[in-house]
Amino acid sequence: MKKVLSLTLVLGIMIGILSVIPVSALTLTYGDFVYNILEDGTLEAATYKGDDIDVVIPSTVRGYDVTALGADLFNENTEITSITFPKKLTTIGDRAFRRCIKLNINKLPSTVTTLGDSVFEYCNSIKSFTFPKSITTCGENTFNFDYIESFTFEEGTKTVFEGILKNNSNIKSIYIPDSVTSIEFGAFMYCYNLSSVRMSENVENIDGYAFSDCESLTAIKIPNTVKTGGNYIFENSG
Repeated sequence: MKKVLSLTLVLGIMIGILSVIPVSALTLTYGDFVYNILEDGTLEAATYKGDDIDVVIPSTVRGYDVTALGADLFNENTEITSITFPKKLTTIGDRAFRRCIKLNINKLPSTVTTLGDSVFEYCNSIKSFTFPKSITTCGENTFNFDYIESFTFEEGTKTVFEGILKNNSNIKSIYIPDSVTSIEFGAFMYCYNLSSVRMSENVENIDGYAFSDCESLTAIKIPNTVKTGGNYIFENSG
């Protein structure tokens, strides 16, 4: 009887301890990745321990959906060349692919809604990219590097985010679809060779320095839908 009581007591203590550990503190290791178990019961790929150059991030691990890539997941990994994303990916954290100088991708899954800061900063092998309309939150300096030549905002995109193409001197033309209503601070700052911009006919806000230091930009048509504008939008341009 005492043994039964002791076992019951131990189990009760263990359950009590586990009940106060937040789900977000739990991790799972599988294959080349360490995952954080998020509060919604999905996984964030937090650490990569492999050495593949063509990396496949699984869509599910032991019954959990992989929905997020954590901050710095591949930061400064100079060997990877391609990524296969999880099917239900929604979030890519800060600097997840920063300085992945051999990585060459041109689009993201349509499920992605959130990008952190500097996600593809200095990914110099990316020459063209289509920005998905599904993105609703985007950090600064997402594509801050000097080698991208073609960038397309998918029809349905609402916002051109802060500093999204900052320092891209190889960009010569940009088509901003009519779905865009806001262009944020410094979106095209220092795009020295940008000479042609097709502006959204429905844009309502253009933040400061949006087109500053675009030395080759000599003319741009601003529609009468614009209601607010920041300072120095075209500083040192044209």
